[in-house]
Amino acid sequence: SSLPRLASSVKVLPIMSFDEIDLTGQWNPIRDPWETDYAALVPRFSGGFSAICSFLIICVILSSSVRLSTTYHRILMGMSISDVIGSTAIALTSLPMPTKMPFEEEFSYSWAGTRLGNTQSCNVQGFSFNLGFTSAVSYNAMLCIYYACAIAFRMNERIIHKRVEPILHFIAIAAGLVFAVLPLFYELYNPSNSTYAWCGMVTYPSECYLWGDVPCIRGNAEMLTRFIDIYMLFI
Repeated sequence: SSLPRLASSVKVLPIMSFDEIDLTGQWNPIRDPWETDYAALVPRFSGGFSAICSFLIICVILSSSVRLSTTYHRILMGMSISDVIGSTAIALTSLPMPTKMPFEEEFSYSWAGTRLGNTQSCNVQGFSFNLGFTSAVSYNAMLCIYYACAIAFRMNERIIHKRVEPILHFIAIAAGLVFAVLPLFYELYNPSNSTYAWCGMVTYPSECYLWGDVPCIRGNAEMLTRFIDIYMLFI
């Protein structure tokens, strides 16, 4: 007896064709996180705090009794300087971005924060971010190698200073410069609408890298793919 009652309560919806369905506004119910104010505010606090902390480490090293006379302090100094450079670039977020990008209305692009820069300032920000971040990560790895030499292999500090330390500094600085300079030749430092809240290593528009059927205005999609593969392998 319950089945007829249940069947009578079921409402049959009319079949609608695609021409009768209104899809207006269905694709924009939620704003992209990179278009909100948080995308510009959060990196300013996190990047600024990181830069300040690294600067304090530099002050502690320079005010200590041994200063830069030890390998440990010199590696830590290089890592702190690198982090100040990279974190400062992050803290600036959208400020160095160009005030106007080509066809940004046609691509429906929107960036959070105030844009006061141009192509050159965007290149400087992207360069500083890549240089600082890559060198800081490299110096962190070099610090681990130093610990291995000093603790695991019980190498003398003087031998580490003469034979190992120059190589460690060279690798960290060279890696940062390589990954920071090469993207300049391929115009790969651009505002990102989905990856960074600052000028980073990305094509413009990003669709020319993601889909391939959209022409690139700035940047080389093939070179970007190679850079990302090598960079991830290095990290």
